[in-house]
Amino acid sequence: MDTGDEHGIEIQGTVERVLYRAVSDGYTVAVVRDLDDRVWKVVGSLLPQDPPVLLRIRGAVEIHPKYGSQLRILEAVPALPTSRAGVERYLSSGAVKGIGPVLARRLVDHFGDQVLEVVDRSPRRLLEVEGVGEVRLTQILDSWSRQTARRDTAVFLHGLGLGPSLVSRIHRVYGDDAAARVRENPYRLIQDVGGVGFRTADRIARELGIEEDSPDRLAAACGHALSEAAQSEGHTCLPHEVMARRVERLLSCDRQKAATALDQALATGLLVAEPTAEGGPLIYLHSLHWTESSAAEILLNLASARRKGGPIEAESALAWAESLLEIRLSPGQKGAIEAALNEKIAVITGGPGVGKTTVIRSICTILEANNRRIALAAPTGRAAKRLQEATGRSARTLHRLLRFDPESGGFSHDPDNPLPYDTVIVDESSMIDLALFHALLSGLDPGTSLVLTGDVDQLPSVGPGRVLDDLIRSGRIRVVRLEEIFRQKRESRIVINAHRIHRGLLPESATGAALSDFYFIEREHPLEARRLLVRLVKEEIPRKFGLDPRTEIQVLTPMHKGICGGVALNACLKLALNPRQETLLPDDDGERDPGDAPPELEDVAWNETEETFLPHNAFFDPGDRVMQIRNDYEKEVFNGDVGTVVAAADGGGIVIDFDGRHVAYAPDERDQLLPAYAITVHKAQGSEYPCVVLPLTLEHRVMLQRNLLYTGVTRAKSLVILVGSKEALRIAVENRRDHGRFSGLRGRLSASPAHSPSRESPSSS
Repeated sequence: MDTGDEHGIEIQGTVERVLYRAVSDGYTVAVVRDLDDRVWKVVGSLLPQDPPVLLRIRGAVEIHPKYGSQLRILEAVPALPTSRAGVERYLSSGAVKGIGPVLARRLVDHFGDQVLEVVDRSPRRLLEVEGVGEVRLTQILDSWSRQTARRDTAVFLHGLGLGPSLVSRIHRVYGDDAAARVRENPYRLIQDVGGVGFRTADRIARELGIEEDSPDRLAAACGHALSEAAQSEGHTCLPHEVMARRVERLLSCDRQKAATALDQALATGLLVAEPTAEGGPLIYLHSLHWTESSAAEILLNLASARRKGGPIEAESALAWAESLLEIRLSPGQKGAIEAALNEKIAVITGGPGVGKTTVIRSICTILEANNRRIALAAPTGRAAKRLQEATGRSARTLHRLLRFDPESGGFSHDPDNPLPYDTVIVDESSMIDLALFHALLSGLDPGTSLVLTGDVDQLPSVGPGRVLDDLIRSGRIRVVRLEEIFRQKRESRIVINAHRIHRGLLPESATGAALSDFYFIEREHPLEARRLLVRLVKEEIPRKFGLDPRTEIQVLTPMHKGICGGVALNACLKLALNPRQETLLPDDDGERDPGDAPPELEDVAWNETEETFLPHNAFFDPGDRVMQIRNDYEKEVFNGDVGTVVAAADGGGIVIDFDGRHVAYAPDERDQLLPAYAITVHKAQGSEYPCVVLPLTLEHRVMLQRNLLYTGVTRAKSLVILVGSKEALRIAVENRRDHGRFSGLRGRLSASPAHSPSRESPSSS
């Protein structure tokens, strides 16, 4: 049965077959047979159908360019048939375990269209029907009970105005107890269910009649303010006044009520207040307060402990390394190597072209000659691979070095099982967040030395904290800052412009006919910039520089949204570089500009669980470039790894080539991947590409900042092309806003007595 017109329709039916189901958000592609025996292909979020239930589905009929006619789910609620024929068809479908087609006919013949009411209210009357005994009755009632609970849950949640995707996520977390759990405290959804923020939970609470001054509401506002600050902005804490203002906005109340809510949260122990010497206290979530204070304590103890193997005489070791490696070290590089050889903890920082890789190679060579056990690591797989290629030595991700256990969420190497090394060297340390830093420190033996290298002027870590910056500014750690640009790098406009951007100066673009390695091409309107960018990647750069657009050119973008955001760029670049035949639809003039959005772009939605855009029905095609967005230790594929799809099936399973290693993904693992023709600058941290193309437009004003531009430019090895407006470029260069993360780590380290003072040693020019 269906109602509505060709664009809006309502049917009742059962799921006959699931073609694809995403674990993350319940997004499902399924075949549904309605009560009139018609078959529909439906797409959208559904609760698990085990056992299958009758659904009332409200949706919109649409035509997908590859998959044809399908019903997009707007609402899907378990329902019960009302007609005699519908009841028999429903019971014959196997929806109620213990009832097959023969028994379904007998039940309908005996009770008519009141069968389901009998099952619900007078179940023992079923014994009146031939074929129903005590054992079968128990089976029928167990199945019916589970269906009733699921039906009531879905009706209740949909009745609160929640969409099918959110209903599916809530059910996945709470199961058939979802209705009771939500009624008890809807604000728990904020912590328990991905994609639910305070405002969504607050709206549900209003629907349930929860008062505005409910303690649960006040506590949830305080906790959410800190969680959001950590997850979205990287703060580990907030000053009391800043925290009060945020709670005030969340609760839409006056300052006094917000302060009262915050005081209550502190009094009950939900939050922690840390006094400061400068003024008011810093407010923490318990977890981050413990992690930060513990990391500071471990670090200071590590710095004061005796070093394994003792010091190494630096002067003769440096001369020997120069001779062996056939290099000449600058005074700054020598200072960095000496610090690594003789300090328990050392930080080596500097921009591109200043010789950090040479320093690491020299440190490794000297330590190995002195029979010291060393480990090389980096925060991401891409960064670890770069470190391994640069040094010729094995390098691992920090998670692999510490042996992350996905079941427990912890690490095998901890204070009871420390790493068996004399020195641990970690590259790209600006990417280390507070939690990972604490795990690293916890896995070190007290006698182990730690060398952190990286560029502190790049974007900070994605997770909360500003670890490298705090260490450098604390005054407790030996710091060497490399500043001299080496002769072979002085010819590179990439290096020159990276340092200009760091100093707050506009980069210089190449002029004239001679090929260069740095260009800024002005296009004011984002659509014009996108069209040019796609043409550059597809045609101009391969023709002029001989680079492969699929493997050697990486488009980076400030953010996901917008005309020049990741979603739109991925759709357009796919159309240009690896199109499906179905998408090659001509414009009115018979031609399609390579920068125009393909039809798939209309089929894109925000995935709140993964905090990114994912296209519906995006079954990746062979040849597509994709990125892993989570660490998968079983597959040995890690966050940031980029590969190429080599095989795909309509059911959603794919095989990806990661640097010559083929890895298979089941349909429900596809949400670990994103298209990677264009990626955000944040996702590119720790990576290096032959060519980087970066759009800069005013639509991304909120993300335009100096360290984002600096990080994007320094990801390129041989060519950078910026496309956009001069005003956007100026804003990015002048804006240093992102350095304002709130963190207490620096203060904890600086305030601690009885530790040797830090020396920051700038290199000679």
